[in-house]
Amino acid sequence: MENPINNRVIGILNSEGVDLNEENTKRLNESLNEIEDVSNSIDISIEDVKKTIINSSVHLLVESVMRDDKLTTLKILESKKNLEYFFDFTDKLNDLVTYYGKYKEDYETYYPELKEVKSRMGLDDNKLVNVVREVLNENTRMG
Repeated sequence: MENPINNRVIGILNSEGVDLNEENTKRLNESLNEIEDVSNSIDISIEDVKKTIINSSVHLLVESVMRDDKLTTLKILESKKNLEYFFDFTDKLNDLVTYYGKYKEDYETYYPELKEVKSRMGLDDNKLVNVVREVLNENTRMG
């Protein structure tokens, strides 16, 4: 039976000049693994940033700085016995920005056809990986 989602993915890939031959299927599977890895790293990094925000009260610090509330800003800093929490936050935020930079560059440089599938079908990374893997597996079985 025809699967309209699979047909749409195949149509987009074909319009991007990608045939589903053995070589491209292998390359796409490798790309999907990389997307999954970087996406998972971003998810973990986001959780790490959230945890350090809560532990350091950096959200309160930023709020008081933005309100030009010097007294509250100083109280927040004084209340933290270990100012390393603030460095942890900047480290975790830097990690997140680094992962995002790799993520964006990889889509642009290494798998623009998957970026096109993702964009035209409105998929997040997990759905993209699952849908394209299904297409590749079905294509291999029918092969």
